[in-house]
Amino acid sequence: MKTRLPNYFLIFTLLLHTNLFAKIKTQNSNHDSPKNNSGQRIINSIQVTDNLRIDGNLNEEAWQNIKFQENFIQREPNLGQPATEKTQVAILQSLKKLYIGIWCFDSEADKIIARDMRRDSELEDDDYFQIVIDSYHDLRNGYYFKTNPNGAKRDATFGDEGKNFNPDWDGIWDCAAQITEDGWFAEIAIPWKTLRFANEDTLTWGINFARGIRRKNEQVYWQMVSRDVGYMGIFRLSQAGDLTGLTEMRAGGNWEVEPYILAGSEKDAETDFRFNSVNDFGIDAKIGITPNLAVNLTWNTDFAQVESDQERVNLTRFSLYFPEKREFFLDGAEMFNFGGATSGRRRGGASNNIRLFYSRRIGIVEGHEQPITGGAKVLGKMGKYQIGMLHMQTEGVNFYDEDDEEEKNYRITNFTVLRFRREILKRSNIGVMFLNKNEIQSRHYNRSGGFDVNFPITDRILISGALAGTFGPDEEDDGELINMQENNFAGFASFSYDSDLWEFQLSHLGIQENFNAELGYVRRTNIKSTRGSIEYNPRPKRWQSVRQLSFRFRPSYMTDFNNRILESQINSSFSISYQNSARIYGGINRETEFLDDDWEVRPGINIPKRKYRGWNSFLWVRSNESANLSAGFFMNYGDYYTGKGLRFGPELVINNFERTKIEFDFSFNHVNLPQGKFDTHTLGCRLYYYFSTKLYLKAYLQYNDDRKENDGNILTLANILLRWIYRPGSDLYLVYNESREMGASKSEITNRTLMLKATYFWRK
Repeated sequence: MKTRLPNYFLIFTLLLHTNLFAKIKTQNSNHDSPKNNSGQRIINSIQVTDNLRIDGNLNEEAWQNIKFQENFIQREPNLGQPATEKTQVAILQSLKKLYIGIWCFDSEADKIIARDMRRDSELEDDDYFQIVIDSYHDLRNGYYFKTNPNGAKRDATFGDEGKNFNPDWDGIWDCAAQITEDGWFAEIAIPWKTLRFANEDTLTWGINFARGIRRKNEQVYWQMVSRDVGYMGIFRLSQAGDLTGLTEMRAGGNWEVEPYILAGSEKDAETDFRFNSVNDFGIDAKIGITPNLAVNLTWNTDFAQVESDQERVNLTRFSLYFPEKREFFLDGAEMFNFGGATSGRRRGGASNNIRLFYSRRIGIVEGHEQPITGGAKVLGKMGKYQIGMLHMQTEGVNFYDEDDEEEKNYRITNFTVLRFRREILKRSNIGVMFLNKNEIQSRHYNRSGGFDVNFPITDRILISGALAGTFGPDEEDDGELINMQENNFAGFASFSYDSDLWEFQLSHLGIQENFNAELGYVRRTNIKSTRGSIEYNPRPKRWQSVRQLSFRFRPSYMTDFNNRILESQINSSFSISYQNSARIYGGINRETEFLDDDWEVRPGINIPKRKYRGWNSFLWVRSNESANLSAGFFMNYGDYYTGKGLRFGPELVINNFERTKIEFDFSFNHVNLPQGKFDTHTLGCRLYYYFSTKLYLKAYLQYNDDRKENDGNILTLANILLRWIYRPGSDLYLVYNESREMGASKSEITNRTLMLKATYFWRK
């Protein structure tokens, strides 16, 4: 009797190989450049003897004599078709710099969208040009550069083909652009010392280019990348082309110094509401040990006072996550990610919930600054090994905690983080991480460590996982001594299949009760969580205004280690993505949650301990964000523990003022419980005014009415920042911050700060 393979096996096999046919189709469309052994395009760098003037004109003789490559291919909306507008790129090099010339021709140049000028803006709503460089040619890690017709700059470093992404890296490079009746043209110069690469006489790098024509919502690639990786396609280095002809680059042995000075005055609770002068200075330095390995040093670390955290309404039982803003910690931050991110072609990776290192644990305690004496960080690569080492020391600090009504004392503390990652196979890696926190003149310490692995089986299938443990002295809780050397492990494993039409994900996470990562961010412990997701994303041909539909089903289930249910959710949702980038997203959730203790959601409003089940629905609508006026709206309504909850809010973006962008957002929460009800209102306004790509004004104003949480008061916040990039890597900031509490009988300033901050970057 013959055994027949089930039909679903044949279907799955076809899905795995669909991208091969797409790749063949698009690669055969490129005729103007040679190919490597894998069939991917090659662009050659040409040597020039003189440094070029970066003005966006591309009129030097070197540009006139070189052959520009073209034949860019559409990835969106019509996969494999030629770009509707001609695009050309060429590369030159001198002893000190890499030059990239870009010609973005446009048959309707008066319709080019170019509004943004701010450094590190995402530039998604303008016409743009993207570049990725794989300087180690390891098909994993690279540099990202992006510009628009104004010559605005955005850059990043990334690892694991974009799953670890660090947009806060600010490299030293120059860019200028011009708009003419023929289109827009850009010229880029990247010093060799901005990049890290092998110390060899002749090198081949990975490279790719992509252009966005915003009014058409069209994206075109130099070397086509499969749609299966979604918007992260530009980071897929394993499908990028090659850059050849690189010789005589001068890199390595360099050192960088960046001192800062800070002067101003401040008035808040810690100054007894009197104006005190603020004067500070410090220095960061980087010394190249080898061409691929550098040590970063810091003394009196900058606390990024130029941008404050915005107020957020929290209706959960768990602490909020705030992003890092201090420059010393941002450089190389992607290296210290543990476990990487699970796959997600549209979302850029989902959190695995085990964040062993959260840099805001250093120098910030319970919202108070703990001065950092200094520290060192080593980052780099040796062969197939990536290395990250960090050591910091904080000073002791005392402050009065109004919530606990007691004096808090924090001792001098040392922090150490060690991170190693080994590349295996073509795109996989395995890593280890160790962290130590040690208080001086104290018996308290906290240590954690673990290993993680990312294993892409194919371009579509990814398996990843991690196992970690924490160690520390026994702790006392309500008179009971807890052995912190037991039940102190956490781990996760995930499987994902991603394509343009189908997505499937399955993951399991376990965090034992005594897992205590004091240098990390872990939302809760004593959990076992299983999550799944299946998505169907067709591209209907009958509706010309619609680009793609998505239908999603996402169940999740969480218990403690006694198998008592804590949370469960069944999510069904849909979305419609239109050709002009407008989008509609909505769905319904069936949720279960168990409260193991009474919870005071707001003062005087207690939600009793028990299991809760309920339904809620949500809707999010967003118009074309490249338009002069764009708007959005979100709403969520359903069961909220013992009662009902409603949340909604509009968003508005005004782009049609000369050099000005204004964003408004409003959020309203209404919670109605038998124990009581309350409302919150949050109104925010962001204003940007661009004098040039090197000088801009940013203002953020916020009104937060959450009186139950804030002792009957309304909070207002103002953050006004003027930034001048007076030379590459060197900035001058003028900052005004003010926060105020307003109630029925008072209106008082809780913080008012005026500061001038200057940094100066010098490299040899």
